[in-house]
Amino acid sequence: MLHRALPRTQKRIMRQFVELRHTGSRISAGVCSLSSAPQDSLSGLRIGLVGLPNAGKSTVFNALTSSERAQVGPYPFCTIDPNISRVSVVDKTLDRLAERVGAVRKVPSQVEVVDIAGLVSGASRGAGLGARFLHNIRGVDCIAHVVRKFSNEIVEETGSGSAISDILTIETELCLSDLAQVERRQEKLASQRRVARAAVDAENALLEEAAAILTEGSPVRTSSPALVQGLQHLGLLTAKPLLICFNVDDDLFRIACEGREDHLAGLVPKSMGEYSRVIVSAALESSLALMPRDEAEDMLDALEFPKDSAEECGAWRVGMEQLVRSGFDACGRHVFYTAGEKEARSWTIRRGAAAPEAARAIHSDMERGFICAEVAHVDDVLEVRCALCRRLIATTLP
Repeated sequence: MLHRALPRTQKRIMRQFVELRHTGSRISAGVCSLSSAPQDSLSGLRIGLVGLPNAGKSTVFNALTSSERAQVGPYPFCTIDPNISRVSVVDKTLDRLAERVGAVRKVPSQVEVVDIAGLVSGASRGAGLGARFLHNIRGVDCIAHVVRKFSNEIVEETGSGSAISDILTIETELCLSDLAQVERRQEKLASQRRVARAAVDAENALLEEAAAILTEGSPVRTSSPALVQGLQHLGLLTAKPLLICFNVDDDLFRIACEGREDHLAGLVPKSMGEYSRVIVSAALESSLALMPRDEAEDMLDALEFPKDSAEECGAWRVGMEQLVRSGFDACGRHVFYTAGEKEARSWTIRRGAAAPEAARAIHSDMERGFICAEVAHVDDVLEVRCALCRRLIATTLP
């Protein structure tokens, strides 16, 4: 990749090259060799957790972050203030790449997770605590709705006990919250019409369409892509990609790990539109995340979990890794890599991004001065299957 007018401190980057997997003129994944990265790319992916009280949102948060940062209790509204944390994405390709080029350190992609108080029926009218914190997740990329599918006599159960009813309860509250957001925007635009009449009329048309959909109790994501894109600046919660995250007990999770998920079929109403289904056992995985590896292995053996599914992620975080991967897929994100002697790094970009946009993920100057890119697939680098890859390996290994 060549650049014009870069700052002097970045001139050394010019002597390196970038390889990105591509289809035609579009990139999808790959590797690039850089001696340094001028800035951290921490924008990544942002996931907001919603659900009824005691559905296990905070336990999912702790499992994702391998921590005990979120308070967990057997009573509703244990979470009051939002919990926010960044999670490093488990990436075996990055591990192999770092080993292949002899990188000193690895920097994986990041996912930001936001956990808010549980929502209850009537939250839009002031019931419970969750509605007041919905603004904390309007800036996330996708919504993960945690649905309780476990029984525990100690943990108080809220909602109807029916997964379908509980899902509709949360979706209704999100629709009402979005409707209020749309109405506030309409009121604000009314005072701006004299200044920018054409722009205001165009946005009002979109707002009226969204209001009609929300009034019917349907999420905005069921409408046209043009409407979703046109109102993206409002951060409508029902316009975001949706993950339905079933939080199950150990027995159901073991069955899911064996590839049998029939017991969860038909639990999501068709009115929800497109969604991705994820199955987790938050209590189990949050416990495993804090255990030494040998203790975690003994626990899984005692529970008779299939070893191949546990080993697939390398740390017995099958459900949590599925949640992260589903988030990447639902939001149209994936990664490319930079690799050199100092570090191997994974960068998050949107699918279909052109090479200059991928360069911007590394540094904005690289996009402004972009001319071209040499391209190679990361698998070719790992297997040294092309001349470009042999040059990369030759410049990073003694």
